[in-house]
Amino acid sequence: LLLVVCSSGANITTGRWRLANADVKSAFLQGKPEPRRERLFMKSPRDPIIQAAGVWPADYYEVTGNIYGLANASWTFCTEVMRRMKERDFDQHSLDPMLFMHRDMGILDCLILFHVDDALITWSPDFDIKVIKDMFVWGSWHQLHEEGCSALVFTGREIRQQENGTIRVNQLKYILSTQLGKIDTKGLPDEELCGPLKTEFRSCIGSLQYVAGSTRPDICAPTSLSQKSKVGPQELQQAYNAMLYLHDTADVCIVIPPINLSNAMVVAYGDSSFANADGCKTQVGILIAITERRAMSQVCPACPVDWRGCRTQRVVRSTLAGEAIACDTGCDHGVYVASMLSEIINGQSVVRGHTTYTRRATTQCHIEVKSITDCRSLYDALQKVAPSIDEKRTLIDVLGIKETVGRDGVNWMPTDKQLADALTKIDFNLSMKLVQWLGRPALCLRKTSEEVSTPVQVNEDPFV
Repeated sequence: LLLVVCSSGANITTGRWRLANADVKSAFLQGKPEPRRERLFMKSPRDPIIQAAGVWPADYYEVTGNIYGLANASWTFCTEVMRRMKERDFDQHSLDPMLFMHRDMGILDCLILFHVDDALITWSPDFDIKVIKDMFVWGSWHQLHEEGCSALVFTGREIRQQENGTIRVNQLKYILSTQLGKIDTKGLPDEELCGPLKTEFRSCIGSLQYVAGSTRPDICAPTSLSQKSKVGPQELQQAYNAMLYLHDTADVCIVIPPINLSNAMVVAYGDSSFANADGCKTQVGILIAITERRAMSQVCPACPVDWRGCRTQRVVRSTLAGEAIACDTGCDHGVYVASMLSEIINGQSVVRGHTTYTRRATTQCHIEVKSITDCRSLYDALQKVAPSIDEKRTLIDVLGIKETVGRDGVNWMPTDKQLADALTKIDFNLSMKLVQWLGRPALCLRKTSEEVSTPVQVNEDPFV
């Protein structure tokens, strides 16, 4: 969301917004710890270098400040960050305590996000960035397009920006640094993996999960579906194939184009693939994008901001049940994104008293949420005042969707326009179609003569 604001900042204030990342020097040595019940002492180091240098002459030292290694060191630094930000008139986001917003005459002009001691900052040309630079002792400071800086790296994500403001995010260096399959699975017996083989599988899955959750929704399905209660050579080979696919498409980016945030709308895609996961569970996929309200009648740019591919918690008995869970989950994430963005733009907290994340919260944040499903029977059930559904747990999901976005908040689309389809099954055609959309994200929620994207026809499947 911070990158969405940076890309679209010219619609909030005049001129393109700046973007920088930095890390706080000696972060855990800053801040005042909470009063301790007992005094805390630390034994001084006694290695040959320390003895030769003649430092730390005493055997024990009392710890009076914050140091790395204490259980509450991170929290102590967080409270120090909060204190300093509030002193400079930054507001703390009610849904993310480490996201801070600054306003001038009620208009947003700076956003700063902390991840432990790393910070990602975006600000308008009218904001005095010296306020941030003087707030901490920074170990490093990198500003995009300044002093030859063409890319920023924040929590493993590489961030670049084009002249028109469009931001591209990928993990090229991390993907290329990962190793491909080290074990020949063809000669392995068809039985459950154990020992080093199981460790190798977990290592591959860990790398895949990190990339899938950060910048690559197109590999969510193979990452999730290859994890089973009993992992054999076939699942290890699936993980290897997914890693090979990642290497072959390492430069794929999440593209965030500029949009008009004053007219923003959140679109939540939800889809499922019945009983295709381990234990006959159903794979569910959601994809959340921010676009403009004019997408109801014409093609306009969109910003992908959230996605998830996972299996249902329980075994569902019908396709309708799986689709209802997917749609309900998409609505849940969509309302959260709308609430987050609304508070960033408008400055009004979405968490007040007993406010819940239902339709009331959506109205309060003034950002409309549209849910997309390709299940006609689910759409028809949502149009009825009293849906007739035999599965009562599914009825609860359907009524929850209506309560969250309303009957008119759900749109039906044909399966070929369902962007979340690629997150529910292992299909190379669907993956490439999603990759193409991520490169040029645009949405239209009504049928027009102008096509949003053209599916890529590929016969090869690298996951098999």
